[in-house]
Amino acid sequence: RARKRARVEKLRRRRLESLARRREAVLLEWGSYELDPWKGAEFPGLTDVREKETSQLARAAREATEAHEAAGSDAADDAAVERYGSAVGDLEAAWERAREAARRRAG
Repeated sequence: RARKRARVEKLRRRRLESLARRREAVLLEWGSYELDPWKGAEFPGLTDVREKETSQLARAAREATEAHEAAGSDAADDAAVERYGSAVGDLEAAWERAREAARRRAG
């Protein structure tokens, strides 16, 4: 019984680590448009939250961060981890939409 619990906890930890890496990858890539003037000039829509897709990306980032914090707490249950997984998937999708919209606008 203790082994099973340890195995389940190990799998849960791996899932959380994987989700955290995916979330951080999107946030780092998006952030690079803020920090690199050339990239920012190439696709200015990615830093302008007045753009619909960028606003949606910002919202998805906030929700993924909140879900990350909730899933990492000691009181987190499987539902919290699933919500985190969904939030990370939503963040990745929002990033793709925002990037595509910025490319279209840039011509």
